[in-house]
Amino acid sequence: MGSDPNATRGRVRTLKAVAKQKTSSRISREGLFECDASSHRFLDLHTVRSERQNALNEHVGQLLKCRRCPRMQSTPVSGGAIVSEVMLIGQAPGPREPVLLRPFAYTAGKTLFRWFEKSCGMNEATVRSQIYFAAVCRCFPGKNSSGSDRVPAPDEIRNCSSWMDEEIAILQPRLIIPVGRLAIMQFVNCEKLEKVIGRKFRIERAEPGFDVIPLPHPSGASPWHKISPGKELLQRALKIIACHAAIQALNEELNRKDKKLL
Repeated sequence: MGSDPNATRGRVRTLKAVAKQKTSSRISREGLFECDASSHRFLDLHTVRSERQNALNEHVGQLLKCRRCPRMQSTPVSGGAIVSEVMLIGQAPGPREPVLLRPFAYTAGKTLFRWFEKSCGMNEATVRSQIYFAAVCRCFPGKNSSGSDRVPAPDEIRNCSSWMDEEIAILQPRLIIPVGRLAIMQFVNCEKLEKVIGRKFRIERAEPGFDVIPLPHPSGASPWHKISPGKELLQRALKIIACHAAIQALNEELNRKDKKLL
């Protein structure tokens, strides 16, 4: 039996309330949100994470059943219900991702994960297990008349936008990394890549807001990230990502887990 969309929306409303509470709180050493004096309440971090995980599980279950766009050539692709303060937003799956059942599963993905390993010290398995993967469109659009991947139509982008909006509401990310022009355009104006790559943008679309650090698409079909000024701007963007507090927190948590295993 499928999950109840109303239940998911209820969890999202709860998590939005938590987000508002977090803006006037600090984290105590006991692992609790110590709220301001007017509320005299405590929110257990484990409870918040559990609520978030339950909401995301239900969300992904509904996402995988989506059939809103009849021109799409596959069912939705998901990277799984990974609760994270970092989201990576792709453009749309290629022809191999629906078969391999994961985003960025082929050549462009190899390049993307190599970027993360060199800049953040996180290999592909770590990135996939620690960062939530989304996309502007979750299904393979098919090929155009020239044989290249078709760009999703505006109505398909609109149809899919609610999935991303709900993911942002559930996860309340600190950092979103849009990859490729189509993904970047969902957050900031992107007439030219050189105007946005290598920069950090603050977006207040949802409480408590989040940072956006764009990356160029790692496709081998585009030489932009291999030649100047794209090559230098890419390295600047990766450095900003590696230094971001959300990525630093992921690495610190991974280091703590590694020490426990020793």
